[in-house]
Amino acid sequence: IPKKLLLKLRLHNSRRVLSGGQLDEVFVKQSRGLLVLRSRDDDNTRKSLITSSRGAFVWSGDDSGNVCVWDSQTGTCIKRLHTPSRRRVCSLAVYGEGTDVEQVWVGCQGGSISTYDTRTLELWGLLPGHTQDVLAMVRVGDHMWSAAGFIVWVWGNCHTSDPHVVKELNCVGKDILSLLTSTSGAFVFCGSIAGFVVLDAKSGETLTIGRVDEGITDVVEVRAR
Repeated sequence: IPKKLLLKLRLHNSRRVLSGGQLDEVFVKQSRGLLVLRSRDDDNTRKSLITSSRGAFVWSGDDSGNVCVWDSQTGTCIKRLHTPSRRRVCSLAVYGEGTDVEQVWVGCQGGSISTYDTRTLELWGLLPGHTQDVLAMVRVGDHMWSAAGFIVWVWGNCHTSDPHVVKELNCVGKDILSLLTSTSGAFVFCGSIAGFVVLDAKSGETLTIGRVDEGITDVVEVRAR
């Protein structure tokens, strides 16, 4: 791995692709080497990273509201998308991975959320967003959760172009920086500027509260073999 600042790490479920964002570059770790994904059109920091289509693509978002879709095998930027708001991309998440309704959700500065079809790489929908930056999103079962400030919205009907908010959670108390669903799907970890809260994925009830000295900006689940 290059000896530079890495901002994000993501391990795909297939364990074939590990992606990390570093300033104007994106690194993809394959089993046989390291690909550097670099676009000549843009030198903005890529802070948001996900993989889609069973690891075939890496999606990155930048400070100018651009989303690049990369071929994870060749390191080529195959499409560059512009979010409708043209504001900083704060978070990315995948819904329906590996299905006919697979989408990438893009959360931006100011609260807007847009969705993209991973087959056509075209805009799927523009959702009525939060009033603050959407700093975290995650799929929880058949729903999507989005976090802005200390508010979490639970979205239903996500397999269509018209998702809607079915529940609002306000149980963290501090600005939420990260969301993670457990492998079992039973729990959701919410990292905030003051600590973390573990919620029941179905009811949204608080199960555990923890405190830390610094904010939890990102979190991954590690399972022992």
